[in-house]
Amino acid sequence: MNKLTFAGLSLLSLSLFCLALTGVYFTIELSKIREQIPLILQQVEKTSEQIAPVVSEVPQIRQLIEPIIEEVGKTRETIPSILEEVRATRKLVDPVLKEVDLTRQSLNELIPSVVEEVAATRKELPNMLITVDKASAAVQSISEEVGKVRPLVPAVLEEVQKTRDAIPDTLDRTEKIVASAKDLGAEAGKGAVGGVITGIVSAPMNIVGGIFSGKRWAALKGMTDKDIELAREKEAELFKANKTGIVLEWKNPESGYSGTVTLLKIFQEKGRECRRLQHDVWLKAKKVHGETKEGCLQPDGTWIIRDS
Repeated sequence: MNKLTFAGLSLLSLSLFCLALTGVYFTIELSKIREQIPLILQQVEKTSEQIAPVVSEVPQIRQLIEPIIEEVGKTRETIPSILEEVRATRKLVDPVLKEVDLTRQSLNELIPSVVEEVAATRKELPNMLITVDKASAAVQSISEEVGKVRPLVPAVLEEVQKTRDAIPDTLDRTEKIVASAKDLGAEAGKGAVGGVITGIVSAPMNIVGGIFSGKRWAALKGMTDKDIELAREKEAELFKANKTGIVLEWKNPESGYSGTVTLLKIFQEKGRECRRLQHDVWLKAKKVHGETKEGCLQPDGTWIIRDS
């Protein structure tokens, strides 16, 4: 009995000791917790400060929720039409692909003919280029001729105006000639009138002096008698012409010389019919001489040439 009592007391003492240790440990831990309470309170304050703006934003977010929900609803309403459009587009894809295939087939069929046409065109290019070169040369030649004619235009216009002014005098002279012819016919008969007319017609071919009789023309090196003959022929033709502005050309491939004779003016001088001619001479497309002279018809039917 005493042993049991001792054992119970021992256990009670041990329990009390453990309880005392527990109290001491609890007291120590409480003191540690007390030390951390200010830090915890500071952290809570900081957290509260951070939460406050979020909390203030909550009403605004709540106000935005309804518009967002409405927009989502509208978007949901448009989804069916979008899906229908997608289905319609899918239906069009197959025809488009078929059209692409047909186009590819057509291109495959056309490509050989196009290649052949290109090859044929390439073969024709040399001939085309030759034609273009010839055309360019012709254009250049025409431009040179135009350049030769341009300086004569003012003189031609002046002569045209003078000719227009001289028409009344010419008509008067013609009437006088007709009257004289009638008188001659009455006095001398048909034979005399025929002789006068024959003399008038043949007179322009009888030229004294001539454009090529001066020393300046003799100074042209390489100019042949054939050149002079060709120029005289054109000169004689213009003495018979009744219209100013006529330009006659001559050319001798053997000597390389060529030229033009231009009828600049038809006028009267001391009752005689006169003409002003312009001679221009070129040697291989280069102008080497130009001269103007005048000729008047004499009573005997001869044309006398002088410097203008």
